[in-house]
Amino acid sequence: PVLRKTLVSLSLRGLALGFPDIETILPSLSQASLRRLEPDR
Repeated sequence: PVLRKTLVSLSLRGLALGFPDIETILPSLSQASLRRLEPDR
């Protein structure tokens, strides 16, 4: 959980810096994490 928080904070810092594809990167990360938490049945 702590590592995820740090990753999220880093991505938020990237957002503040102005990453162009952050809006596409964040959803993909969330989908990947959801897939890991809840694998295909």
